[in-house]
Amino acid sequence: MKRTACVLLAALGLFASLASPASTSPDRSRSAEAFGKLPLHFEANTGQSDPRVRYLARGAGYALFFTDDEAVFGLPAATSRVQKGRPSESRQPASAGSEAVLRASLFDARTDLRVRGEQRLSGTSQYFIGNDPAQWRTGVAQYARLRYSEVYPGVDLVFYGNQQQLEYDFVVAPGADPARIRLDYRGAEAIHLDGEGNLVIRTATGDLVQRRPSIYQDIGGSRREIAGRFVLKPNPGNHRIPLIGFEVASYDTGQPLTIDPVLLYSSYLGGNGYDAATDIRVDGAGNMYLAGYTQSTDFPLWQPLQGQRQGDPRNPDLFLTKLSADGQTLLYSTYLGGSDYDIPTGLSVAADGTVSIAGYTVSNDFPTANAMQPNRAGSYDGFVAQLRADGQRLLFSTYFGGPSLDRIEALAQDGYGNIHVAGWTYGNFPTKNALQPNPGGGEDGFVAMLTPTGRNVVYSTYFGGSGFDHVNDLALDSGGRAHIVGITTSDDLPVANPRQPEFAGETDAFVAKLRHDGSALIYSTYWGGATDHEEGSGYASEYANAIAVDAYGRAYVAGTTNATDFPVRSPLQAQLTCDNQARCRDAFIAKFDVSGKNVFYSTYLGGGNTDEANAVAVDAGGNAYLAGTTKSPDFPTVGALQPLHVDDAFVAKLSPSGGRLLFSTPLGGSGSELVGVRLALDSASNMYVAGATSSADFPLASPFQSTPPNVGGVHAFVSKIGEPAR
Repeated sequence: MKRTACVLLAALGLFASLASPASTSPDRSRSAEAFGKLPLHFEANTGQSDPRVRYLARGAGYALFFTDDEAVFGLPAATSRVQKGRPSESRQPASAGSEAVLRASLFDARTDLRVRGEQRLSGTSQYFIGNDPAQWRTGVAQYARLRYSEVYPGVDLVFYGNQQQLEYDFVVAPGADPARIRLDYRGAEAIHLDGEGNLVIRTATGDLVQRRPSIYQDIGGSRREIAGRFVLKPNPGNHRIPLIGFEVASYDTGQPLTIDPVLLYSSYLGGNGYDAATDIRVDGAGNMYLAGYTQSTDFPLWQPLQGQRQGDPRNPDLFLTKLSADGQTLLYSTYLGGSDYDIPTGLSVAADGTVSIAGYTVSNDFPTANAMQPNRAGSYDGFVAQLRADGQRLLFSTYFGGPSLDRIEALAQDGYGNIHVAGWTYGNFPTKNALQPNPGGGEDGFVAMLTPTGRNVVYSTYFGGSGFDHVNDLALDSGGRAHIVGITTSDDLPVANPRQPEFAGETDAFVAKLRHDGSALIYSTYWGGATDHEEGSGYASEYANAIAVDAYGRAYVAGTTNATDFPVRSPLQAQLTCDNQARCRDAFIAKFDVSGKNVFYSTYLGGGNTDEANAVAVDAGGNAYLAGTTKSPDFPTVGALQPLHVDDAFVAKLSPSGGRLLFSTPLGGSGSELVGVRLALDSASNMYVAGATSSADFPLASPFQSTPPNVGGVHAFVSKIGEPAR
C-alpha cells in the first residue's frame, strides 16, 4: 500500500483576514456570520450555476466556484463601517460598493484535472427560483471536502474549511517534490510577504492574509517541527504578480507532516474595572456565550436585561454576553445581580437558545422571577436563572439554599430540560428525595435536579463525609445521570463500587456517578496518592476540578496533584515533574469506564512548577482537551501557538489512548492568566477558551475589543483555536 507524506500547507484565515470595511450596525452581525461550528459545504453543480463550475459554496458576502482547473473567489463588496464609536481599521482603503474576483490556479500543473467531492454530508440544498418547476433544483448534494488528485506528480490538492475561512492542503507522496507547487492568483493587485512570513494578497476590497505554514511530524511518539515557508517565484505570465510556492526543510518523507492549529479568534472583553469570564458555551450557529463577573461600570452592553451595575462598585455583578459567530458583534450583553456580589459558575445553552446560568450570591436583592425560593436564606445562597433566547426576559430566577452558606459550582441541562446543579454547603441545605438526607459534618457537597421551569426540585441530596467535601464540577451522560467530581478530606466519604476504596494523603479527589433520579450511587471512588514530594507520606493532595462525559458514558476527570504516587495507568507522563525544592503541582487527567471500576489511562501533565487543569472536554473521536494554568517554564508543548511566559493559560489535546499529546500550547501574554480557565468545543473540535488576563499583550486575532480598556487591570478574554481537518 502506498504511503503518503501529507504536507499540509494550508491557507488559513482566507476570509477571516480580509481587511476591508464591511457594513454593520449595533443590531446586526457582520458579514462573516459563521465563525463557529458550521462546516463549509461544497454543493455539486446540477444546473444552479455556470456549466463550467463543478462545485460551489456560498457565504455571507462571498461565493466560491470550483472548476476543474481553478478556484474562483467572489469577495464581498466594501462599504464604510464605524464600530463602537471609532473608525474600523483597514490595511487598504476601498471604495464603497467595490468588489473583487480572485482566481487561483496551479501553474504548470496537469491539464486534465478533475475535482471531486469527498465526505458527503447529510444535508442537501434546494433552489426554488421562479415559477417553472423544471428550473428548480432539489436534493443538491453537499460535501465537506474537495480533492484535485495528482495536480503534480505525487501531489493532491484538498480544499475544506468552515463558513468563515477556506483552507487548503497539498498532500505530497514519498518521492514527490513540493517545490513544484506554484499558485497563480489572477485578480490580485499586489502580493507580498509580511515580516512574519504571512502571505498578503491585495485585492480591490482589501488584503487577504494567508498565515505562514507551520509543519511538523509525529515520529516515534514525539513531535518534530519542520521548517517551512511561503516563497515568491517569478511569474512568466505576469511579471508584476509573482507565483506562490512553498519551501520545506528536510523531512522524513515516509512519515506524515501536519500543520499546527491556529488562533482563529481572540479578544479582550471588559471595562474600567476587574472582569473575569468563568464559563463559555457555543450554540449550533457558532454564537459564543460568556458568563463572568465584573466591577466595571462601562462593561460593553447591548440590549441589556439589566443596564447598570448595582450597589458598591467593589462588589462584582454577574455579566452574560452573547457574541455573534464571527466574534465581532454583541447580540446581547447584560449585567445581572443585586447590591452585593454575584458570581456565576455554570452556564448551559439549550437548542432553542435559552440560557441557564447558576452561581452564588450575597445580594438580598438578586433579581428573581417565577422563583421557587424568592428570598436569600443564608450568608451565601446559590442561584439559578434562565433567560429567553433573545436575552430580554428572565423566564425564571431563584435563590437556592438554606440558612447557612451554599455555593453552586456547576450546572448542566439534560435532554428533557431538567437543570442539574452541584456545589457545597455548610449545612441546612434544602433536600428532597435525598440519597444522603443529612450532612456528614463540616462542609458537604450537594447535587440537585430542578424541573425545566425552575419551580420544583426533583431531588436534592448531600454528598460528603465527616471532613470537608466540595463538589467542583458536574457533567451528564446521555441518560441524564449526574457525574460529579471534587475534593475531600473525609475518610468516610460515601463510596460504591470504588476503583480506590481508601482515602489517601491529606486531600483526595473523588469521582461519583448517580442514578438519573438521584436515588443511588452507581459508583463513587477516591482518586489520589499518599506521598507529597516535599513533606512525605500523608501530605499529598489532589483537587479534581472538572469532568466531561463522552457519548459512551465514560468520564474524563481533570485537576491537579502534588503526589509522587498518584495512580497512573498507561500514562503520557509517568512521574511528577516538580522540582523537589519547589512547592508545586502537576495537572492530571484520568479516563474512567462506565462502571468506575476501570481506568483507561491516568497521567500527569506538567513541568517544573505549578500546573493546574481547570476544564476538560471530549470530542466525538474520544480525544480529550484540557485547559488550565501553568507557571512552568518547561510545560510540555506540541505545535505551540506562542512561546511560554510565566503565569500563562494552557490548552492541550490528548489522543483517545491518552498516550500521545496531539497539541499543547500556552495562551497568554507578559502578565498573568492564572484565574481559572474554561473550555468548550464545537462539533468541528474547535476549542473555545475563556478566562481572565492582566496582559496588555495578550495574543489577539480579529478581536471584538483589541486593547484592554484599563491597562494594567484584569479583563476577561475569549479565544478560539481551530484545528484544520486532516
